[in-house]
Amino acid sequence: MKRFFTSDTAYCFMRWSLGVIFLYAGGSKLLDPEAFSVLIDSYGIVPDPLLMPVAIGLPLFEVFAAVGLMIDVRGSLTSICALLLVFMAILGYGIWMGLDVDCGCFGPEDPESRAYHGLRPALYRDLAMLAGVLYLYVWRAYRQKSPVKLWDIISSIRKGEVAMVKGTLWMLVGIGLILGGYGQAVAADKFEEEFGWEKISIALYNQTKSGGYKLVGTEELKSWIDAKKDMIVIDTMPYEDSYKKEHVPGAKQFLFPIPDMKAWDTKETAGKSEQDFLQMLGPDKNKLVVIYCGFVKCTRSHNGATWAVKNGYTNVYRYPGGIFAWKGAKYPVGEVK
Repeated sequence: MKRFFTSDTAYCFMRWSLGVIFLYAGGSKLLDPEAFSVLIDSYGIVPDPLLMPVAIGLPLFEVFAAVGLMIDVRGSLTSICALLLVFMAILGYGIWMGLDVDCGCFGPEDPESRAYHGLRPALYRDLAMLAGVLYLYVWRAYRQKSPVKLWDIISSIRKGEVAMVKGTLWMLVGIGLILGGYGQAVAADKFEEEFGWEKISIALYNQTKSGGYKLVGTEELKSWIDAKKDMIVIDTMPYEDSYKKEHVPGAKQFLFPIPDMKAWDTKETAGKSEQDFLQMLGPDKNKLVVIYCGFVKCTRSHNGATWAVKNGYTNVYRYPGGIFAWKGAKYPVGEVK
């Protein structure tokens, strides 16, 4: 067993495994940097002017570090280790804050599909990869082997040294195969993506039908606000983690849970009662009411709209796109100073 773990084969396998993972992760994010910037923004730790630079620069750094590790270039393992530590710190922060977001590790997936429970598995995965990084450090110390300097590789290729040229060519072929396979996977995912959107659409239709409310889109809601329409807009996201940082201008906050709330449960509404909700809505049962949360798949707004209808309000709209659609349209957001 010791002979295997100290062998060149095991060392090469671990380097390439980590390299492929980071190459895939960085490449998937680069395919849609705007969506990735929205996910970064969800954590609330990067200033708005730096969102796009980080959304492009971070995946590029991942890709370069991955390629460097696969070639075994000096500094690449340290870069991978630093990335993992940063990712783990951010994931730990997200878990501690109870953020309702996707980890964003492998590109901009639907954020609500991994609500709450998506960050913990990502942290465990990063811990496993960090163990792989530590193994590579131990292997180098045990075998007393140092990685190659980037300049040495460039010089060898320029001099036409056969072994180095062959090794580099094989590495490039391997990366090409990985990227080619990823391209095919992306093409195949188009069909799965359509299937996913079908499920989302049907779920939204069924929720709307069962809740007895109507739907409003981002542009229409913006026009209502601009026209100063007499209405109340309610944000059903957590106060500290979401509403305080960003919300539709003029919206009030009232927490509702993600799972269906058949009976009123103050543990799920930050201690507030049904009467508190009715007091916020006001006595006019015909008043225009708009309720939203984070994303299309977020069901906090479904719960809020359903309870408004249950209590006799006749002009209730759910804004399914929520704060992410609002920000995606580049509309201004409100915040609690």
